[in-house]
Amino acid sequence: MMRNALMKVSVLALVLLMALAPVASMAGAEDVQEDMDSLLETTEPTEDIELVEELSTAATTWQKGVEILDADSDGNPESVTVAETGETADGATWTRVIEMKDDDSDGTVDKLAAYEIAEDELRKYVGAAEYIDADSDGNPESFEAYQEYTESDSRWAKRYLNYQDADSDGTPELIEFYSVGQWDTMTWTEAAKLVDADSDGNPESFEAYQELVLGPNVWAKRYLTYTDADSDGNPEDVTFYEEAKFFRTHYVAFAHLVDADSDGNPELIEAARAVRIGFKAIAVESLKFVDADSDGNPETVEYYALAANDDGSFAVRGMEYIDANSDGNPETITAFEGVKVGDELVAARAIEVTDADSDGHPEKVGVFAFVITDEGKLVEAAEWVDADGDGNPESIKAWRHLETTSGVEIAQAFEYTDADSDGNPEKVTYYEVGTVTFEDEGVAALAGSEEGLPPMEELSNVEAPSTEDLSLPEQVGDIQDLEMISEPHADMDMRPWETEGGAAALLP
Repeated sequence: MMRNALMKVSVLALVLLMALAPVASMAGAEDVQEDMDSLLETTEPTEDIELVEELSTAATTWQKGVEILDADSDGNPESVTVAETGETADGATWTRVIEMKDDDSDGTVDKLAAYEIAEDELRKYVGAAEYIDADSDGNPESFEAYQEYTESDSRWAKRYLNYQDADSDGTPELIEFYSVGQWDTMTWTEAAKLVDADSDGNPESFEAYQELVLGPNVWAKRYLTYTDADSDGNPEDVTFYEEAKFFRTHYVAFAHLVDADSDGNPELIEAARAVRIGFKAIAVESLKFVDADSDGNPETVEYYALAANDDGSFAVRGMEYIDANSDGNPETITAFEGVKVGDELVAARAIEVTDADSDGHPEKVGVFAFVITDEGKLVEAAEWVDADGDGNPESIKAWRHLETTSGVEIAQAFEYTDADSDGNPEKVTYYEVGTVTFEDEGVAALAGSEEGLPPMEELSNVEAPSTEDLSLPEQVGDIQDLEMISEPHADMDMRPWETEGGAAALLP
């Protein structure tokens, strides 16, 4: 029973340790974190437990005994002692002793002590546990358990658990657990410590650590600290860190929470994680939340994510939220994402919202998107302006420009003007112009004669256009700064009605 109880307590402590790890949310990193969880949950060898049963069943000589003392003859013994010892033909020995005390003979155990030792030429196992409930109320003041197994310098393990409840109210002031060992090339360390000095159920601190090494390039570790100095249930500081290496894959993650005034509204939350595969392929994600005055309205929220392959392609996403006066109405919200694949495909989009007077009515909203492929390019943008912030925009503009290598070019534009911002626009304009050019000789021949279609092999034998034919740059550089791409009107190609000799003549 003692051995089973010790195993259950050890497993419970390990489950507690693992349950405190946060859940991953970044696409591409989940598999790595699942591998890390699996690595850290590797089952430790159980040869220590098996040794006692193995020797006891192989015994050639043994002694067993039970002693029961019930001095007041009330049916509740004050003392029960069970012991056994034995030896096998090969000279291996084991000893097992269990002692139970009920000094006040009320039927509730005041003390339980047990130990067992098993040893042969190569192996030795020691297990011990002590349970004390001095006031006999069913809430133990202390419980300690220990296991140690040794087979060789490269095969050994130790486990220890300490539970202390000095005021015997059922809420422990201290819990400590550790497990260390080595099994051939595998080594592990697991430790946890909980402190609740005032025994109110809100621990002042908790620490947990795990580390497992399977080889030079396969290892994982995890660390957590929790601090609630005033024991009000709102931690002032929580820190989490984990790292793992799986051959060419390296994973790192951390999270940090700070609530210095312990009011439940943290002043800082930050988290980040990264995965690197080989030398260049990488995925990164980070989040930062700042609420300096701890009123529940953050002044700054920042989010960033990046995934890049070793061929130079990448995807990036970012967001920034700023509420400098912390009134719940942000002055600016900016978001951006972009994709680059090789040198032939680039896509990006962005949005920016500005509310300088923080009254909940933005003065300006801008949206922009573009995509460039080897078949053409598409640009879209829109701008909404309400300078006086009354909810009636003075200006709304939107435009789109599509150009393909097959000869299609389309420009669309929309403009809304309400200079006095009374809700009745003075001017609304929309136009669309387009051009379609047939350059394929087979199509031209068909249109000019009544002959049948040319052979299929002739139609399908079309040479792909070159980069020069597309009027695209040979190398697509890094995506522009957010400040630049949020002002698409700075590019003349995006305002075709201002192009010399172009569509400007169509506007009144």
